[in-house]
Amino acid sequence: MADILSDHTNFNTKITQLENALAQKNEDINKLERMSRRNNFRIVGYPMSQGENVETIVQNEIIPLFGDSQEMVVERCHRDGRGANGRPPHILVRCLSYRMKVNVMKNRRIALSGKDYFVVDDLTKTDLAERKKWAGQLFSAVLDPFLPIRPFLSLYWFRDRVL
Repeated sequence: MADILSDHTNFNTKITQLENALAQKNEDINKLERMSRRNNFRIVGYPMSQGENVETIVQNEIIPLFGDSQEMVVERCHRDGRGANGRPPHILVRCLSYRMKVNVMKNRRIALSGKDYFVVDDLTKTDLAERKKWAGQLFSAVLDPFLPIRPFLSLYWFRDRVL
């Protein structure tokens, strides 16, 4: 009986170690995926037309809204996914430099004011789930003047949609 209890304890210890190792590997994979998306942003809500050339749309209609279009170079762009609830699929844009992406993200509210589409960061599934988890608390904190605003509540995602 003592051998069975000892084996059970050893198995539980080993399972806990494996779960911790798996969680660490998943976190490392998310970091790597996040780095591969570093230069990406998404254009959400841009209408889709039959036979469209997404690269031409981005170069001629979107990029000029953000200032000097000669300086901004798009490495690649395409529609991503199928769209949902009658909305068109996102346009995924990969910039040649991180500086260009930062410029787009900084100026997106002014550049796209009055437009039916908007620009968001290209997040991993894990990061998107984390952001959605905090969105409800952020909404409550913004509406309740007695709750202190914490540093993690200053999310671009929420600010661009509500304010």
